[in-house]
Amino acid sequence: MITVSGLDVTFGRGSRALRAVQDVSFEVEAGSVYGIVGESGSGKSTVLNVLSGLNRHWSGTVTIDGERLALQRDRAFHKKVQMVFQDPYGSLHPRHTVDRILSEPVTIHQLGQVETRILEALGDVGLGPEFRFRYPHQLSGGQRQRVAVARALILEPRILLLDEPTSALDVSVQAEVLNLLTHLHQQRNLTYIMVSHNLAVVAHMCRRIAVMNRGAIIEELSVETLRNKCPEHPYTRQLLKASIGYDRESAETLEEFDLNE
Repeated sequence: MITVSGLDVTFGRGSRALRAVQDVSFEVEAGSVYGIVGESGSGKSTVLNVLSGLNRHWSGTVTIDGERLALQRDRAFHKKVQMVFQDPYGSLHPRHTVDRILSEPVTIHQLGQVETRILEALGDVGLGPEFRFRYPHQLSGGQRQRVAVARALILEPRILLLDEPTSALDVSVQAEVLNLLTHLHQQRNLTYIMVSHNLAVVAHMCRRIAVMNRGAIIEELSVETLRNKCPEHPYTRQLLKASIGYDRESAETLEEFDLNE
C-alpha cells in the first residue's frame, strides 16, 4: 500500500541547513499497522508530514496504492489518506462546533448526506448525537481525540497516519483510544502508520516497527523481537531500556549515537 524510497528532508539552507530525514526507505502492506519510533527530533513526524502532503519540500520516491506521489496532491489523495494529530485540542478549531468540524470535509469533497454521515461518524468513535453541537473546550481530551478520529474517518479513507495520537492523554484514556483504533482497523481493513516515542503503545498496535535516530532508520524489527527485548542496534536497546521508566543508573549510561561513524 505504501512504499517510501530514499526520502530526504532538509530544513534551512547553507550553514544552517538541517537534514531532518536521511535516506529513509520502508514498505507498508495493505491492511497492516506499521510503527515508527524514536526520541523527540528523530524525524518520525516529518516522515508523516511528507506522506500526508503537509510538507512539500522533500526528495525521494513515495508511492501509495500503486501511484507515485507528486509534491502537490489532488483531492482524491486527501480522501484516501487522512491524518490524526498529536494534540487533540490544537487540531480542532476552537470556535467551531463538532458538527461544523465534521461537516467541513464532507462539504469539500461533495459527498452529500451530511447529517447522516456526521451521526454515523460520531457513533463509530463512541460519541452520541448529544456531542454534535458542542465546542472543543466542552470536551475532555479523550473526547476531542475521538472527534479528530471521526473527522479523519468521515471521508472513508484507506490509510490513517497517526502522529502520537495518545501521547497528550491520560494513561486510562490512552487505552480507550488505542482500543478504538484497533477496532476501527479491523472493522474497516485500514492501513495505519503510527508514530510514537512510546514502545508499549507501538507494541500494542503494530506488527513491524522502524526505529529512527537523527533522521535515519537504523533498524526495522518485528513486534516479537521488541517484546523479547532482543533488538540488534544498541540505540534500540537503549530506547527499550529507557521506556521502562527513569532509573538513575540507567540514565548515567545513556550514549549518543553518531550515524556517520
